[in-house]
Amino acid sequence: MTRFLRLAGQPLLLLLATGLWMLLGGDSAAAPITIMAMLALLFILERWQTRRMDWRQSIAEKTALAGAWIVLGATLGLIAIGYEQLLYELPVPEQVTALWPRSLPWPVQAMLLFLVSDLVYYWIHRAIHAWPWLWRASGHGVHHAFHNLHAVNAGVTHPFELVLLALPIALIGTVFSIDPAVVATGVVLLGTNSQIVHANLDLGAPGIR
Repeated sequence: MTRFLRLAGQPLLLLLATGLWMLLGGDSAAAPITIMAMLALLFILERWQTRRMDWRQSIAEKTALAGAWIVLGATLGLIAIGYEQLLYELPVPEQVTALWPRSLPWPVQAMLLFLVSDLVYYWIHRAIHAWPWLWRASGHGVHHAFHNLHAVNAGVTHPFELVLLALPIALIGTVFSIDPAVVATGVVLLGTNSQIVHANLDLGAPGIR
């Protein structure tokens, strides 16, 4: 069972997050609730499928970080809404909007949005590490202050960096006029996956450390 979870844990957790989001209504309002629920589940799994025993946090530490996570998560949501309002007026040629494969089933579109958005942020992240001025401007050092990784650390960073975190999926969703349900699913996948890859879990699927 442990070996199975190591190999299949990441895709199963992403599938579970998508199913939970649908069960909760499958809309934008259900996305943050789903991500919070997955964080609670990862808290439990970190006690059961621990990767580094010496990294375990006390209840007080987890509570403090969870509080910061909630505040920063709400801030990220407000920034995303701001992006939607700002980018809504962006003049985008129909030829560009038409490039999005709307004929594909929405789960496939959601996975594509997840992968493209994650790729864009990957290069933003690379730039943050490559350019000292961007490292300082984004406050990314706050995120790296946590040497013992846990799921909750995924959302604990400097407020300035939240502007960069929210940009890729907001920009892609707006430019290609992607269905809001697909965007919400992408948000769930991005949020859950970020928590998984930061978690103190013994997972061995490709992409996990």
